[in-house]
Amino acid sequence: MKLHVETRSARGLNTVAAAHYIGFSEGFLRKARRGKTKVSGPNYRRIGNRVIYLREELDEFLDQFPNASRPGVSE
Repeated sequence: MKLHVETRSARGLNTVAAAHYIGFSEGFLRKARRGKTKVSGPNYRRIGNRVIYLREELDEFLDQFPNASRPGVSE
């Protein structure tokens, strides 16, 4: 029997949930773990064969990018 875990309150997220949370693709996170991206990816942890991303570290990853403003778009 599989248990459903509410990802909105979970501290650790799997690759699918982490990609959704930060708005990047799952492929980016997989490649970043192998060092095959121009930008280094967020920190992660391996627990057995699982990969876990902590929410606070995903937030820190996003904070490293300056806010990009587009001409004609009000913030």
